[in-house]
Amino acid sequence: MEKKKIYLDKNGYQQYLKEIDDLRNELDNLEKDNVTTYLNNLEGDTTLSTRKVLMNNLRDKLNNLGNIEIVEKKADNDIIDIGDVIRLNLIFSKHDMEEITVKLIGGTKCVVNDPIKDVTLNSPLGAALYHKRVTDDIYYMLRDNKVRVEVLEKLNIHTLQTETEEKETVKTLKK
Repeated sequence: MEKKKIYLDKNGYQQYLKEIDDLRNELDNLEKDNVTTYLNNLEGDTTLSTRKVLMNNLRDKLNNLGNIEIVEKKADNDIIDIGDVIRLNLIFSKHDMEEITVKLIGGTKCVVNDPIKDVTLNSPLGAALYHKRVTDDIYYMLRDNKVRVEVLEKLNIHTLQTETEEKETVKTLKK
């Protein structure tokens, strides 16, 4: 069985390697604390289950290293690519829609920067958006349901800064 590719940009790859180092450090610290905890409290069971979870996470990350494909942003402005911020309409059904703004990232960890949500290339939505044109028909699966994605606009940094400044001005004027 072929393993699923993990798409990361260079920063995402460095982040992935740091996560491996962090897991190793956490395990090392746990090993040092384990002897003291076990001798003092005989609470070794909790420490062992934590160790098991950390080791499984580390094993998975190490096993997936060979599945990582490093991708770079293309020079084509007509496609949705890493770093792009897109305003979307997610259409779950005829009467169930949600408008969101997302940023497509090449990492593994998402940060919710309200009102912009990070979406990784490896998520169902991110994979559906990656390298598509704004005019393409885009769909992804969400819990066995096919969700239609309507791209409303691809935003640029200037547009975002202007909108943020306008909102801040409105907030200041209301006070």
